[in-house]
Amino acid sequence: MIFRIQYLSWLSLPLAGLVLCCAMVACQKKSADARPQKDDKGKTWDLKSQNFEYALLQSELKLAKLKKPYFVIDLEHERLDIKINGVVVWSIPIQTETEDSDSPQNFSSRFYSNTPTLVRPLLDKHLFAGKEQSSDSVLKIVSEVVRADVDLMQREVPERFQLEWDNGLFIEFRTEIAGQPRSKFKNTMVELRRTLKRPFGESYMIVRMDSERAITLYRVAESGLPTIVYPPR
Repeated sequence: MIFRIQYLSWLSLPLAGLVLCCAMVACQKKSADARPQKDDKGKTWDLKSQNFEYALLQSELKLAKLKKPYFVIDLEHERLDIKINGVVVWSIPIQTETEDSDSPQNFSSRFYSNTPTLVRPLLDKHLFAGKEQSSDSVLKIVSEVVRADVDLMQREVPERFQLEWDNGLFIEFRTEIAGQPRSKFKNTMVELRRTLKRPFGESYMIVRMDSERAITLYRVAESGLPTIVYPPR
């Protein structure tokens, strides 16, 4: 496993970092209100973008204080994170299927349209195919992240699964293993439901990841998981 659990004595540091970032962005907002500002390339600051960035940091600060897992889709740095108390406990780079996947810009724009909040709860997840095989060491790490009894966790490695948020937002994850369909009928129904929603608009990203990391994400991604997106620059 490449990642490791980092929270214990250092939990307060990420929270302090988020507070500091919020303070810095707030100062930038006040300066921008007072007079036009330019960066080192001579480009004038976008006050609307500064306000949005400040609101994002404030939203994540609130999530960090919940002491529960939350999902960060960081399109600016092209990575996905699971955090607790502001600490990254799981992370992968975003490797999209460029031919079939929607653009990060479209996903981000849709995520923040038709909503009064910057945080969306996960609506649903679906496992299309998987393989019944998970080592005890992997499950132990997953159980620490989700804070669940390792003996109660299903020993299934995802081959392909989908996360869904409201407003037609989907991310499909594909791994390197060859699994078996969990339910061909349910797979068909999920695809049909998505087809029926498509005329109302959607954004569908496809991300490649290794199977061991997929286990953690699939277990943590329960309905209601708070999710926040950092847009691409």
